[in-house]
Amino acid sequence: MVCPFVADQPHWAARTHAIGVAPSSLRQQDLTADRLASRLTQVVGDPGLRERAEVLGARIRSETGVQTAVEELERAI
Repeated sequence: MVCPFVADQPHWAARTHAIGVAPSSLRQQDLTADRLASRLTQVVGDPGLRERAEVLGARIRSETGVQTAVEELERAI
């Protein structure tokens, strides 16, 4: 769950919601205890969010980001 308040956070909040791994974001200006509780209830109670997050997590863990970055840097020099 993302509560964006600065810089690129609104973008990433929108992306996590768009791909189905998070509920809609809750901007700082809209943050109340009831709204936060509602989003948290959704996060822990929605099996679809959990399943999609697990799939995404596995995909991210399988990436070789550092290795790829090093290879790209070495290729560039």
